[in-house]
Amino acid sequence: MKRLAVCLFVIAWLVALAGPAAAVDVGGEIFFQYSYLLPTYDSDFDPRAVSNDYNAFDLPRARLTLAGEPYPLWYAFLGTDVERVSGLRADVDGDGDLETVDNPDEGRLQLVLRYARLTWRAREYFGIEGGLIDTPWITHVERANGFRFVDRLLTERVGWNGEISDLGVAFLGEFPGGRGDYHVQAVNGDGGQSFEANKQKAACARVTVMPWLAGEQWLSLSVGGRYHENDDPENTDFSRDAVFAGMLHFRGARLNLGVETSFDYHWRTEDDDPSSLGMAGTGWLSVKTLPWLEPFVRAERLDPDLDYSGRGRGASLIDGDRLRADEDGQWRLLGGLGFYPAHKIKAALSGRVVTYDEKYDTGPDAGDPIAPAAELRASLAFEI
Repeated sequence: MKRLAVCLFVIAWLVALAGPAAAVDVGGEIFFQYSYLLPTYDSDFDPRAVSNDYNAFDLPRARLTLAGEPYPLWYAFLGTDVERVSGLRADVDGDGDLETVDNPDEGRLQLVLRYARLTWRAREYFGIEGGLIDTPWITHVERANGFRFVDRLLTERVGWNGEISDLGVAFLGEFPGGRGDYHVQAVNGDGGQSFEANKQKAACARVTVMPWLAGEQWLSLSVGGRYHENDDPENTDFSRDAVFAGMLHFRGARLNLGVETSFDYHWRTEDDDPSSLGMAGTGWLSVKTLPWLEPFVRAERLDPDLDYSGRGRGASLIDGDRLRADEDGQWRLLGGLGFYPAHKIKAALSGRVVTYDEKYDTGPDAGDPIAPAAELRASLAFEI
């Protein structure tokens, strides 16, 4: 209730700020999904804690947005969303080590404030915004791929490029002729739902150039990066990380083709302490064979121990599970059919297979890679 009250207060503030002479545009986006996880492995010997035979309806996104121009050149934007409550990690014993503790609300849907920003754009090539703002990389890749409503992209799930939004300030603008844009920001670094009270902030940047542009068709190259550190001396995880990201994207009349990758270098405060290097890469292809039909395929590779150090990145989480160095590498293949039955409505029937580098510790298959996971999905997305 407290989060809801805060959201309603901010909405009222935005409407009041806009005033009677300014219009407020109301919008939204909803993702609805049915998934069935196939029974591909024996839970008695498998290290995965979740069941491998279930089906569920879910609401991955329910976003409500308000946008207005309270004054010339000033733009206000507010957006709420829903997300699942995650597990809690706390220093139970006071030894500096974070441990997983029970959370009675884990798995429940909660309303969150996703965006609350004010932007000043004097020119197309320069603007300043502050508040709860978009981070430069995740939303950019999401828009390029086009099938985020079917499954989250690896760059978002692994968390190396931060959260989808964060609290801070940004400088942004477009290049002449619409041939690209830039986005530079300083944010807290731990996502918009967290208050990070320390001396360090995360620095993030992205630059996109379009060497070829013809109306709604283009070829773009994007490069980005992120630097973040933690000054907690009791933190047992590596305390500094630098991320380097790149994406090559082609959008044609019918073809959408792209490849995106991130390299994460993680190390402790002292330069001579152990470090690790990880990689998360995604490639996709979709072809709009008919105005209402678009087959698609996406392949992803996660290797948190690219340098074979055996350490991986201790601070990383993927889908709620903490990475365990070289044991947590995986391949993911997603494919299906996308449909466009009406304006602002998208649907998809898809399947996903995940294979793992991790091996069985016990049981009849000890020493062999754990069995793959397979899932069938029916997805629907629509805008308000």
